[in-house]
Amino acid sequence: MADEPTAVMVPSSSSAQPPNLTSPARDKASEIEEAVASKPSTQEYPEPTRVYGKQWKWSNDVKDYVPEDDAEGCDTELYTVYQLKGIPLEPPNQDPPGDEYQVVGKPKRFFQPGRVFAAEWFEPATADILEQQPPPKGLVTKYEGIHGGKPVAKYRWFVVVRRRLHHSLCFRVATYGGKGASKLARGRAADFVVLYRANIEPAAPYPDEEISRPPIAIIIETPGQYISPIARLDCGRIYTVEDNLKVAKIGRVHPSHLSSLDDYYKESVQ
Repeated sequence: MADEPTAVMVPSSSSAQPPNLTSPARDKASEIEEAVASKPSTQEYPEPTRVYGKQWKWSNDVKDYVPEDDAEGCDTELYTVYQLKGIPLEPPNQDPPGDEYQVVGKPKRFFQPGRVFAAEWFEPATADILEQQPPPKGLVTKYEGIHGGKPVAKYRWFVVVRRRLHHSLCFRVATYGGKGASKLARGRAADFVVLYRANIEPAAPYPDEEISRPPIAIIIETPGQYISPIARLDCGRIYTVEDNLKVAKIGRVHPSHLSSLDDYYKESVQ
């Protein structure tokens, strides 16, 4: 799966579509996005299902995820288009608008439990990353610390689980390089949760992931954002995000799933 994209989020750019989409998929997704933007509605998201649907697999032929039983991507649905079906014509809670990276003007209002946002994130490169040749994407090679350390830069999604005075405690969202939260990834299977768009059923996790916790649905509030079918909420690590960091709004956890998110946080700090 070397050619599979690893990012959960599509960074803000002149094109709102995920990278490497074929023209038919891009055109179809654009048509749906235009319909969403041009026809206002007061419809809210209904109660999301937690019953797993299909498994999805990356197809190099169409550069998108397709159902596991049709990895060739021939005359089948593409996940980028599939996840847009059934969404309300106007997502609720459009304030603050846009997906540009900016410092939030009212952090106490924005960084509430369940808020989903993206940030440019820097982490120390581990020894295995420093040894990779060629250097992996995101490794900042122009900077070197006192003891030879280097940072890794990436766009990371976060979900707020607790509000503090000048910062928030968050879980991160990851795809682990397209592998999902498999046994090859760090952490316990019990720490991971399937994350999915509230208007469709959650994509079934792979058997070796051994995911047991119920999935978490999120409402996308920024047009042009897509969720990978192998996106996982990592409940085993808590991140501190300062209020004055530039962030981009993605959406929010569905209200009916906030209690589950709270339970996962409490279990993580026991």
